Amino acid sequence: MKAYSLNSLWILLAVPLMATTARIYIVDNAGTRVRVVDPATNKVVQVIENIEAPEVARFSPDGSRVYVNSGADSAIVVVDRATGKQIKKVPLSGWAMI
Repeated sequence: MKAYSLNSLWILLAVPLMATTARIYIVDNAGTRVRVVDPATNKVVQVIENIEAPEVARFSPDGSRVYVNSGADSAIVVVDRATGKQIKKVPLSGWAMI
């Protein structure tokens, strides 16, 4: 019987933990919401409200913040990823919707 190293065991334990933290961010560019879906259950687990015409969601390198551009406001809205609360709105200059 082949003995597994401790490193292999940690990898096997980490994979399920990573899978449970995956989320899908769905922007409603004709509305005011970003829905967060858990792909394991296909259920909405969070709704980020009051972003007029959200178009794209991007993430900070550490994953703690979500940056959503608001097409109607020509701004980037900074959101706390854990709570879904808006932290601030940064106006964009020279932004034009075509």
